[in-house]
Amino acid sequence: MGPVVKVPLQVKGWKDIETVLSQIEPLQGSDSGHSRPYMFGFLLGVIIGDASKKRQKNWHRHVELVLSKRYHTSVRIGDFTSLCAMNLGLEMNRSRDIETKYRKPNGFFVWRSQSSALVD
Repeated sequence: MGPVVKVPLQVKGWKDIETVLSQIEPLQGSDSGHSRPYMFGFLLGVIIGDASKKRQKNWHRHVELVLSKRYHTSVRIGDFTSLCAMNLGLEMNRSRDIETKYRKPNGFFVWRSQSSALVD
């Protein structure tokens, strides 16, 4: 368990996001030179757009990002997503790749985060 973070029940503006971000300590090695709001926005975009938000039993959700090996940018996108998560205090690492399957000739790269109320 990490520190308790006070979050609003409803986000009404950017000030609400800034208040939450100011309570979260980045993990070591998560500095990319980009601002925290930028990294939050990038991670939120990935969570909404490409990532799955899985729940195991009664635990909080975790982020799983699966990207095709077909594209040369997939590893960079996945690694940067992981860096953004770490900047928000959320462990996220590369997992074992998914090998080539019928109808999916390229296989997939996989990243998974820890379970967190932040993802919920």
